[in-house]
Amino acid sequence: MVKRQSGSTGEVGLLAELSLVSVALIWGINIPIMKIALSQRINPFAFNAIRLVFSAVVLIFFAIRSAPKEEFQRLILRWKPAVAYAMLVSVLYQLLFLLAVSGTSSVNTALIMATVPLWTATGARVFLGERLHRAAWGGMYLAFAGTALVAVANESHAEIGTEETQAVDSVQSPPSVREERISTWVFSGQFYGNLCALAAAVAWAAGTIVGRPLLRTIRPMSLSAFSAVFGLPIHLVIAGPLLSEGLRMSMQLQTAGCILYSGLLSTGLALPMWNYGVQHSGPAQAAMFQNLAPLTAIVVGWMVLSESVSTAHLLGGTLIIGGLSIMRRYR
Repeated sequence: MVKRQSGSTGEVGLLAELSLVSVALIWGINIPIMKIALSQRINPFAFNAIRLVFSAVVLIFFAIRSAPKEEFQRLILRWKPAVAYAMLVSVLYQLLFLLAVSGTSSVNTALIMATVPLWTATGARVFLGERLHRAAWGGMYLAFAGTALVAVANESHAEIGTEETQAVDSVQSPPSVREERISTWVFSGQFYGNLCALAAAVAWAAGTIVGRPLLRTIRPMSLSAFSAVFGLPIHLVIAGPLLSEGLRMSMQLQTAGCILYSGLLSTGLALPMWNYGVQHSGPAQAAMFQNLAPLTAIVVGWMVLSESVSTAHLLGGTLIIGGLSIMRRYR
């Protein structure tokens, strides 16, 4: 009997980790997918509302099929933390992440979102009393260092350019022009996009922590469906009159494909998969797998957008995988 329980526990843990890895891959791909969709000039808020309609339909369908009736009663009894979770994950996070993708580069978004494990681990220790082995903390920072290396290398390629270009720029651009460029970056979309990405990371970490106690008595699919249903009307109201134009533009093949991927997978099935991982691994452990998302975003950018992959990218990916392995061993 003990052996069967051990095997069952091991299978559940493995399934939880596979779910978290899958979610990281889905979300990593979603960043360039959303950039592609927004490049088609569809309004960001309309795009967000339309994709969230698809995710809500998917989540409701599976929740009705899998959840017992008494689970919805438990949700009603615990409506306050459930609403708090929905506000953090389905409203605040979704809006901030959208503004981040709209306002800054995919690489910046991926790098800043990689700070989720730091906020989650800190919050889990403060509010939930969870503790991590010192080696596990080391693995987390190692993986984050790999994420930073990948993102910085990609930014260097995209922003710095060749030595010849830099030389010409330094000759032709007077100090006032260079200062104006810096001022433009600070006070324009990219700077605020980075801030939105950071706020989105904190919101997601907070939602992960708030959702952990709920997942002890409520299934991940039920909580995800409730969250989607709660947040969808808010996003539809925000889109407002821009929604009709967004629907027209969503009929384009490329935009429709991006909406379906982002709606059905990234904000649909991925959310209960994430909650399942949190339920069986804990917030700090689960958030650690998010360091795979930036690496995935770089690889997809290379495959789809013809972005180059350097030795620094490969080294950063090795650090990410190594950090995850250390975290898993000493959890």
